[in-house]
Amino acid sequence: MRILIILIFLLTGCASKSSLNDHPLIDIWAANPIKLQVVPTFRSPIIYEVIDYEPKRIIVTIYEGQGGYDWGNIKKQYSVNLTDSEYQKILSLHTEVLENFPLTDKVGGKDGSMWVLETGRHQYSKLSSWSPRYKTSERGLSALVKFKDLLASLVENDA
Repeated sequence: MRILIILIFLLTGCASKSSLNDHPLIDIWAANPIKLQVVPTFRSPIIYEVIDYEPKRIIVTIYEGQGGYDWGNIKKQYSVNLTDSEYQKILSLHTEVLENFPLTDKVGGKDGSMWVLETGRHQYSKLSSWSPRYKTSERGLSALVKFKDLLASLVENDA
């Protein structure tokens, strides 16, 4: 009987939500399919998280600090529900970003902004780009800029 209780305890412990904190690779499997962080040096960072289960939506988190130096605390968090057409547009543009992202882009700097796209769609990946609006076309970042602008336009009216 004692062995059965210990076995049950061990099995439930392995499957518990707390094991996510102990095993970072599990975060990859449990991650939202799309997350875009926009972190300007001298303004508030913002995170867009696209949620793929019903209701499909974008969760927006805005921080009070200055991104490049100190994010500070969360200033505002809200979500905006998506229509099927908006969600499909996000997925289409997101795929375009993944297919065209320039992995060898070597542009960087101290001031500007850092954009980080993390995704669990297709394969887990985390891509970052310094100031994508700088020489956007030449660097092959047009899809990323359009993607960010689409997310911002979908949530700005509900802010």
